[in-house]
Amino acid sequence: MAIVKYCSDYDLRDSWKNFRKYSPDQYKDRAFYLLYFYAIECGLKYILIKNQNLQHCPEKGDDFFSHNLAKILRKIDPNASEIKDFPKNLSLQLPLSGSINHNQFYDIHLAWRYGWKVIPQNEKAIIEWLKKLDELIDQRMRKL
Repeated sequence: MAIVKYCSDYDLRDSWKNFRKYSPDQYKDRAFYLLYFYAIECGLKYILIKNQNLQHCPEKGDDFFSHNLAKILRKIDPNASEIKDFPKNLSLQLPLSGSINHNQFYDIHLAWRYGWKVIPQNEKAIIEWLKKLDELIDQRMRKL
């Protein structure tokens, strides 16, 4: 995975290509889901860099130092033909969250990294959304 502070457009593109191979359709393990999440993040950041006519990640700017896929996606501004409406009710649902205060769907990477239990139907919905984002990235990559 590219270190964001030093990343270049080709690092992000290559990370997306390398890690998207771990599709949840083929690998049914959270470790692979995590790699797939990061592939999507790298792909979205690559598109963002290209949209801003950059070759490297800027040293400042939370869009490049965040796992907030929703925010990055909004910056990319996909049109309706590329992707349907952002799922307004998609959130991370943990059965016994206790003091864990992470409910944004993109916080799933934390659940997968730290082994938090996620409601299975919710996890499936988030994975399906990640696959839609992967399709969007693939479409955009073909145009760049």
